[in-house]
Amino acid sequence: MDHFRIFSCITYAYVPYEKRRKLDDKGEKCAFLGVSETSKAYKLFNPLIEKLVTNRDIVFDEKCTWDWNRQQSTQVPYDNDVEEIVSMPKNFIKCYSNSR
Repeated sequence: MDHFRIFSCITYAYVPYEKRRKLDDKGEKCAFLGVSETSKAYKLFNPLIEKLVTNRDIVFDEKCTWDWNRQQSTQVPYDNDVEEIVSMPKNFIKCYSNSR
């Protein structure tokens, strides 16, 4: 039963060296959606690019889950050269501790 995971828990998906630049993060924060039917991988939702991602190399944080009910958004600058502002959703996370 160790292979079962909590739906919408926070995961950190590994980004291979070939797909990142020198100062990029080695992992992306995603929400766990389930197991892929087509491969031996997990289905994840990346809120920054708003796409489904399939990845095998992930770390689960089951104490924190994604809060799907919050509808707020934040203003984030799109590019340093352009003064344009793009609206993106915040990373809403609920963390639970085992207080027994």
